[in-house]
Amino acid sequence: MATIPRLSDYDISEKTGFNLENPETKLPEEFKPWTRLAEELVDLVERKKLRAKVDKMPLLDHTVLSTDRQRRLAHMYLTFIGNAYVWQDGDKNVPKSVPKQLAVPWCALSDLVGLPPVITLSTVALSNYVVIDQELPLTIENMSTICNFPGGDSCKNFCLLATQIELDALPGIKAILEGMHGVETQDVHRVINSLNNINEALEDIMKSMKVLHKLVDPGVFYNTLRPFLSGWGGEGSPLSDGLIYEGVSEEPRKLKGGSQAQSSSIQCFDAALGLVHLPAEQKYLDEIREHMPRKHAEFIAALWKAPSIKDFVANNGDPELRKTYEDCIKTFRKLRTRHLALATRSDL
Repeated sequence: MATIPRLSDYDISEKTGFNLENPETKLPEEFKPWTRLAEELVDLVERKKLRAKVDKMPLLDHTVLSTDRQRRLAHMYLTFIGNAYVWQDGDKNVPKSVPKQLAVPWCALSDLVGLPPVITLSTVALSNYVVIDQELPLTIENMSTICNFPGGDSCKNFCLLATQIELDALPGIKAILEGMHGVETQDVHRVINSLNNINEALEDIMKSMKVLHKLVDPGVFYNTLRPFLSGWGGEGSPLSDGLIYEGVSEEPRKLKGGSQAQSSSIQCFDAALGLVHLPAEQKYLDEIREHMPRKHAEFIAALWKAPSIKDFVANNGDPELRKTYEDCIKTFRKLRTRHLALATRSDL
């Protein structure tokens, strides 16, 4: 019998950001070199001083970090520092390696938190915010970024909008599980209600996407911020062979950079609605799960094995159920089309 996954088993919740004053989150004093570099990163990059600072940074013992939240915060710091180290000068003078004092803890913490040692959507969005007022709803106005690349408010707003989109998706993900319980109990109305809630979440995501061009300057994004979201390896990359992590391996490693395609939420809706893409696209979407939090990728896999809403609709003659499912599909396709347009337009 197909099993319905539980959100609590896969590290999915409303609040994944950090309270930097919480002892379980705040890094011990000996990690001040990492904290200071992350706090001063934009200034150091703009003055072309970051690499020199990292080259003089001591090799710190990451095993001292005792909580999951400390490890996640430290990983985010090192990821921003690492990508900025590589792309400080854009495509010019790109280093073929990162020094061991950065590479060793970066790779070790990446393994612990379940993410690769490169910038990802998860690092930019799911972890990179603090809540200003805990009593108010989580909105862009009530959040602030922790780490930033050059780009001023456009960088901050891009990160927070990515966060907002993932938060918009959460009620829809909860509705997915509700719909699967409806399939399990053969409750048509329960499935219809869940599909309506999924559709509403998809509409909310599109509303957040619409304000992107108002809050993020296109020129700043493409010319200043986007290079820092790049990975390494492959044709056309200044690091075509990949990046060497000194002290970890002498073999260069190829990794994709940050992309909205890494949204675990979007793939959750694929699984919920039973949407299989063309082989080449599906292969890419499967591969990109390696750039998602490990538990999120496991959750997507679990959704594909759970009771099928698509099959339930196909095998049921209720016209309202079929129409609600089809409306949901239309909204989701519209969302994907709009995202593709945003990703390919030079003016956002």
